[in-house]
Amino acid sequence: MDIRSLILGLALPLLPSGTWNGEHPIAEACERTTGNGDENALAREILAHDYGVREADLTRLCKGRIITGTLPTPDARQMTLIGIVKLSATAGQFTRYAEEVGRLVATEHVTALGSIDVSNLQTALQSYPILADDVREVPSCEVGDCDVKLPRNVILEMAHLDPSSSRFETEVAATIRQWLRQYLSSYDTEGNTALVVYADKDPPQPLHDGFNGLIADAQVLADRVPALYDYFNGTVDQPPNGAREGVIWSVERFGMRPLTTVTHGIVYRDSVAGHAEAWVAMKLLYASHYLHASLRLMRVVEDPASAEPAAYLVCIDRLLFDGKVRGVVRALVKRRLRSHLADRMRDIRDSVSEYGLMMADRSEDR
Repeated sequence: MDIRSLILGLALPLLPSGTWNGEHPIAEACERTTGNGDENALAREILAHDYGVREADLTRLCKGRIITGTLPTPDARQMTLIGIVKLSATAGQFTRYAEEVGRLVATEHVTALGSIDVSNLQTALQSYPILADDVREVPSCEVGDCDVKLPRNVILEMAHLDPSSSRFETEVAATIRQWLRQYLSSYDTEGNTALVVYADKDPPQPLHDGFNGLIADAQVLADRVPALYDYFNGTVDQPPNGAREGVIWSVERFGMRPLTTVTHGIVYRDSVAGHAEAWVAMKLLYASHYLHASLRLMRVVEDPASAEPAAYLVCIDRLLFDGKVRGVVRALVKRRLRSHLADRMRDIRDSVSEYGLMMADRSEDR
């Protein structure tokens, strides 16, 4: 199956075209957010300066809309999406909610989800799913020509398995899980230098190279939270003080076949000039199809002008596909992914707001 056919599978359902989309409006007074008072100037300046949010966009956000859009990319294989929504919660409440990283990816498009304890990989990966669709591709899988993204040594090892054996599926699953144990253990100790080199295509695709290209464009993160940027980029070995980390796996409906991923996430509480913020950075460690690399960055900016707990959540998804995405195909893929992003923002907004209400009676640093 060629890459264009695979990517076309991402195309439906479609959203209306346009630079920004909004949904789920609610009746709410917005004067405090869109006014010109000094107390809310910093929140407006951050959204406008770092993300190009206009006053009209702020009004739509205040009314409960989710806005999504795309940002320019230097490579035909890349796509960058941005989504923004207003939360009825503080940065502190969001941080506590997000410490279970899986909550940030659990949407209707994710059919299975689990956490991975890197200190106990033997047990943690027992539940990692090996999909039947992927097992069926193994007998025809060769180095440089495989419909499942895997490293060279795993492809060569599975070439010795007997597809007619009653234990074939079990042996494929055991081979992949054993590789993942070794891979994640190496990543835990060596960092980005241990990132997988995919051998499903010729030439091989080092995930390290793909990730480096994506994080190089994350200038807002580099400028605002250099300690987090340096850690995620592999420049330093330790995360910022107070940061929380987690590794998760997920299965997502993504195109013509399910996509299985492993992701490293980190949650960090910060402030700008005393203005409370929260950051989430999520690095793709493995994808079974479609994606060479991806980097998701979330940022929560509190709105001190609101009489009730309120903040803006900004989510930027940087994606690097394993083939070029151009023309009509790019337009269709973009619409599909914006639909997924809007759904995710809606789910996070609703869940975090509900979580914030549950936390309202507890001591909370706003």
